[in-house]
Amino acid sequence: MTLTFMDSYTLWRSLPFPSGGSHKGLKMTYADLTEADEYVTTVIRFVERGIFKPVPVDVPAMLEELMQRIDRLGETASDGDQAVARSQHAYAALLDLVYRQFLEAGGPHEQRNRLPRYRPNRVGALRQGRPSQGPSGFLRRALRCV
Repeated sequence: MTLTFMDSYTLWRSLPFPSGGSHKGLKMTYADLTEADEYVTTVIRFVERGIFKPVPVDVPAMLEELMQRIDRLGETASDGDQAVARSQHAYAALLDLVYRQFLEAGGPHEQRNRLPRYRPNRVGALRQGRPSQGPSGFLRRALRCV
């Protein structure tokens, strides 16, 4: 049994956002997950208004890289942070499923293949070549103070 697009969308919209944990690396993945979640919100516009407008970033590649980082951090984290890592990974996997299904449901094959290639920056954040001006930049600064 697989989740339909609307099933995965409904599940994503009803789930609470995972926590950041106490490990510095998981706080960074939390911030990156926030940025990815912001990109995936374009799906809401598609479901509610029928507007198909993919973001100009390869979201599935971003999420794949993020899930790999979360897995590596979870291997060495404390018990409490391992639960946080599992929660972040599950949320990222759901975002990936929702966004891939959105691409399949909304547009022609050519439109999906025109996304720019994802390249992580030097700290592994989900930006493409320039600092984020969105909420994740704010979250990163706030998390550094903690």
